[in-house]
Amino acid sequence: MRVVIIIVLMLSINCFAIHDVKMPTLVFVGKRIVNLGVVKEGEIIKQNFFFTNTGNSPLIIKDITKSCNCTAVVLKEPRTLPRDTNCMSITVDTKGKVGINVIDIVLNTNTQYKEHVAKLIVEVEK
Repeated sequence: MRVVIIIVLMLSINCFAIHDVKMPTLVFVGKRIVNLGVVKEGEIIKQNFFFTNTGNSPLIIKDITKSCNCTAVVLKEPRTLPRDTNCMSITVDTKGKVGINVIDIVLNTNTQYKEHVAKLIVEVEK
């Protein structure tokens, strides 16, 4: 019985180790939540988010969703090799967005945790 338990434990440890080695990981460089402060309505805001693939296989951005149609997202490359850094450029049009706005940008990836969220917070004054 002890031998069976030891073998099962060894196999499960090996499975986790192999899984971790092959998976890409996304780590934001700097802040993933940025407060842009107060701006006047109609201003165009630009913000870059940088992230690194700290895993051992290519990181693939499958899809990007955003919580506001006022936001445009441009990704430098959809694929990030291990140890490389990529840039996501965000542009927000504040026209008609008076008040506090929290904009989520969700990256759908091939990492263990499929979704990674960056946030912009901005207060728009008339």
